[in-house]
Amino acid sequence: MPSIACGGNIFSDILDIAITKNLSVNIQVEATAEVSSDHNPIIIRLGGAADVLGSALQRFVNWPKFEREVAVCLPDFPESIETTTDLEAAPCKLTQGISGCLVEATSYRAPVTDRWLPGHIRALVREKRSARRRAQQMASRTYQSPNPGKAPY
Repeated sequence: MPSIACGGNIFSDILDIAITKNLSVNIQVEATAEVSSDHNPIIIRLGGAADVLGSALQRFVNWPKFEREVAVCLPDFPESIETTTDLEAAPCKLTQGISGCLVEATSYRAPVTDRWLPGHIRALVREKRSARRRAQQMASRTYQSPNPGKAPY
């Protein structure tokens, strides 16, 4: 997984790679941001206890977006029902339209895992986050323009 680009650099600097060969066990690879610095460390779990993360995805529906999608896709449903064929097709058409709008308005996220970390590691993580916040605040003050209408460079 590429590391996040920082500063004015457009491209990532580091590519984290793990290579395995001829393993007959389940493999679970997970990038963790908890102890990241310039790159995200990865955790590789080998063995029968590896679970499938894909089935544990959480679904979030953006209801305002769904409402807009329905207004565009189904503005004046039903268009016209003149025959029994139209009558039989209308529920399917409505269901497909609503399902399509729901798919467009739905996003999926991996669940947040509350990984147990020892107290001294948690203290280091807190310290790192605090230092990162201070560095970002200093950088934003450094690049602020003294004249509001002009660019800082």
